[in-house]
Amino acid sequence: MTRVFKVKAKISQEVPEFGKGVRYVSLLVLADDESDVKVFAEKYFQEEGLKKENVEILDIEEIKFKKGGVLGVIIG
Repeated sequence: MTRVFKVKAKISQEVPEFGKGVRYVSLLVLADDESDVKVFAEKYFQEEGLKKENVEILDIEEIKFKKGGVLGVIIG
C-alpha cells in the first residue's frame, strides 16, 4: 500500500556571490516503504542537479492521517 512520507534534508552548496550556503528542504513522497523513500528523494535531488555529497537526508517520517486533510503547504 502506498503511504505518504515527509523527508527533511539539508543541502550544502557553493554559491559564487555568497560562498558556501546551507538550505533545508522538506519533500512529500509517495512510496511503499522507507527504503523506497530514500531512493526517490536521492533521485529527485540528482535530477535537480545536486551532487550526492551536497545532500544529507536528516529525517524520514510517515504522515498518518485519517480521512481527508491538508498534507502540506507549498510556497513558491
